Amino acid sequence: AICNSGTCTVVSPVTLGGGTYTWWVQTWNPAGYGLWSNGMNFSLPVPKPPIAATLLSPSGNITTIQPVYIWNVVSDSAQGDAATWYYLWVNDSSGKIFAQWYQTSAICNGNTCFINPGITLSNGAYTWWIQTWNSAGYGPWSNAGNFTIVP
Repeated sequence: AICNSGTCTVVSPVTLGGGTYTWWVQTWNPAGYGLWSNGMNFSLPVPKPPIAATLLSPSGNITTIQPVYIWNVVSDSAQGDAATWYYLWVNDSSGKIFAQWYQTSAICNGNTCFINPGITLSNGAYTWWIQTWNSAGYGPWSNAGNFTIVP
């Protein structure tokens, strides 16, 4: 049932996490059990949380009261794995005015991600950040992005 043309294949009945593993095979026929094979090692990559996002826009003085927030996609790198979610946080002088998670597949295209959350802002100063996340955990917050809406 699991062998074809001299090769046998079995799918692991459990999901394995990252790390190093060893597997063995023991044969059997109606006469009984055979010896165990020599062990064979294999490794699966250990997932890493993503790195921080790099903010692009808005920045400086702007006139739009519904800005689009744009940053670079966080993809696989030596320092971390790709982000699968992003958390947008926006403050004004009184504190948090907006915070929401977004799935990468819904907001990223090519090398950039963008969100227009549809919130209308007043004239004044704002600060925004992006936090990354994937199945390995939370990435760090981005550096702060600062912008001011001017009339």
